[in-house]
Amino acid sequence: TMLIGPTGSGKTTALLPWLIQDLAGGRSAVRVQGRGDFAEEGESYAKALGCEVLKFDLADLAKSLKFNPLVGESTEVVAERMASAMRAAVGEQSHYEAVAEELTRNTTILARQYSVHKGYTESDANLQLMEMLLLDRDFLEEVLDATPVTDERGRPTGKVRINAPWLDPYVATWFEQDYLRWSSHQRQQNTIGVKMVLRRVLASEKA
Repeated sequence: TMLIGPTGSGKTTALLPWLIQDLAGGRSAVRVQGRGDFAEEGESYAKALGCEVLKFDLADLAKSLKFNPLVGESTEVVAERMASAMRAAVGEQSHYEAVAEELTRNTTILARQYSVHKGYTESDANLQLMEMLLLDRDFLEEVLDATPVTDERGRPTGKVRINAPWLDPYVATWFEQDYLRWSSHQRQQNTIGVKMVLRRVLASEKA
C-alpha cells in the first residue's frame, strides 16, 4: 500500500492502527523516517507494547545502533549508501549537500581501496580512516602518492599528480583536479559538514 497525502490529511491516523496490529501480532516494522508524528507516536506505541525499538539516526547518536558503514561486499553500493546518508545529514543547502555527497562517495572508495592496497579487506576500512583522510592533508597526499606538477622551468604550478595505480581512475582524477586544487578556505567550507558528522559519530562510540 502506498499512502499519499498532504500534511494534516490523516496519514498518521490511518497508519498507526496497522502498525499496532503488526507489532501486537509479533511482526517487525521498519520505519524509514527519523521525525514526525508517525515516527514519534509509532515508537511510543512500540515501547508500550514491550517491543524492542532499534534505530539508526545520526542526529540521535545516544540511542543509535553501533555500526561500521564502510562494511559491504560492493564498494559501489557502500559508497552510494554513505554518500546518500551524508547528504541527508549535513543540512539543507544544495551546494554543500552536493559537495558532501561527492566528497563522501570518493573518500569512501579511496578508504576501501587503500585498505586493500595495504593488505587488508575492503571492509576493514572504517570511519577513523575516512576522518584521517579528511583531516590530515599530508597523510592524504601520502596515500594518493601525490607529487607536485612543475612547469618547463621547474617551478611549481600549484597542481598535483596522483600516482596511486590501485585507485579508481575517476576518483584519482577528482582528487587531482578538484579536491587538491581547492584553496584552504574552500576546503574548510566544503568539508566542514562531513567532518562534523564523522566526529559526532566517532565521539559517541557508535562506530
